[in-house]
Amino acid sequence: MDFIDEVRTRSSNFAQRIDHLDSEEATKQALILPFIQMLGYAIYDPTEVVPEFTADVGTKKGEKVDYAILQDGRPVLLIECKTYGTTLNEKIVSQLLRYFHTTEARFGILTDGIVYRFFSDLDTDNKMDQEPFFEFNILDFTEAQVDQLKRFTKADFDVSENVNAATELKYTTKIKQVLAQELDSPSKEFIQFILKRVYKGMATKKILEQFGSLAQQAFAQFISEQGSASPVIPSPAEPVSPRLDSFDKEDKEWQPISALKPGKGDPKPTGIRFPDSSNRPIKYWKDIATEVTRWLVESKLLHVGSCQIQRGSRYLVSTEPIHPNGDSFKQHYLVESVYVETNYSALNSVENACIIIKHIGQDPAHFAVCFAE
Repeated sequence: MDFIDEVRTRSSNFAQRIDHLDSEEATKQALILPFIQMLGYAIYDPTEVVPEFTADVGTKKGEKVDYAILQDGRPVLLIECKTYGTTLNEKIVSQLLRYFHTTEARFGILTDGIVYRFFSDLDTDNKMDQEPFFEFNILDFTEAQVDQLKRFTKADFDVSENVNAATELKYTTKIKQVLAQELDSPSKEFIQFILKRVYKGMATKKILEQFGSLAQQAFAQFISEQGSASPVIPSPAEPVSPRLDSFDKEDKEWQPISALKPGKGDPKPTGIRFPDSSNRPIKYWKDIATEVTRWLVESKLLHVGSCQIQRGSRYLVSTEPIHPNGDSFKQHYLVESVYVETNYSALNSVENACIIIKHIGQDPAHFAVCFAE
C-alpha cells in the first residue's frame, strides 16, 4: 500500500474515533500511537519509540516528554501530546520548547491527535522556533502535505535532509503568503518596486494609485498565463450570475445547502457544486465550508488580505487561526492565506457555509451538494 493510501485509511478510522475521546491517554491510544505506527515506527520497541522520555529542564529533574523517536539510540523527534480538541496555544508550545533544548533532537511535534504541528530550530541552533514550519491535519490534507509528512517516516527520515527541507518549506510558505497578499492588495512598497523598473516619470500619488491597480491586474494575468490561475475570476464588484437557475424537486442528486439539516447518522456528502456549475469531490460535512471558502477566494469574491467572517464571538474565516478572544482555532484548513475553522458538527458546518456565502452577498441556494447513492 502506498503511503498516501495508508494516510487515507488512517484518516477514515480517526474520523470515526474522535467523538469518543475525553482524555489524553485515550487520545494517545486511539490516534497518536496509530499515527506514529503509520510513519513506520515500532511503537512497542523501546529502541525506536520511548514513552515518557526524560528531558530534564534546568534544576527540574524527571521532566518527561510523551514520546521520543530514536535513531541509532539518539532522540531525533520529540512528540508532546494533548487531549483531542485542546487548543495548541503558546503556553503548550513553550512546554515543548523547554524539553527541546535539553536533548539532541532537531524536531518536535505538538499534537492533539488530529493536528500535528512540526517544529525545529531553524532560527537559532538548539532553540526551538516559536512557529511550526509544517502542520498536518490527518482529517484534512493535500497530496503535497502527505509528501512532506513522508519525510518523517522511518524509511525516509534523514535529519540533515529534513532540516534543509524544513527551512525551504518555512520560507516558501511565507513567500507564498506575501505574494497572495500582494496579489490581493499590492502594498506601497511593492508598487514602488515595480514603478522603478517600468516607469521613468515622477511617482506622484495619482501614479501610485494607478499603478496599484495595474500591478494587481498584471500579477493576476501573469499567474493565469502560467496556467496556475482559476479560469473563472469574476470581478469583486460584481456578484456571480448563477447558471443554476433552480433545483428541480425531482432531481435527487444535487441539493441546495440552504435546505440541508444534517443529523447524526445521515449520509456524508460526496460532492459540492458552485454557482458557475463547477464542482469538486468532498468527504466530510466540514468540507462544505472549506470548499465554499476556496471557491470564493479563487473567484475573487473573498479577499485574502482582509478576510474575517465571524459567528457570534468566534471566527469562521480569518487571516490568522486565532479567535477574537485569543484562542487558537481547534482545527483549521488553510485556503491560500485564509484560515477556515473546521471544528464543528455537521449541522454547524452547513450553517457556517451559509454565513460565509451571505457575507459576500451571495445566495446559499445557488450552492449544492450531492450524496452517494
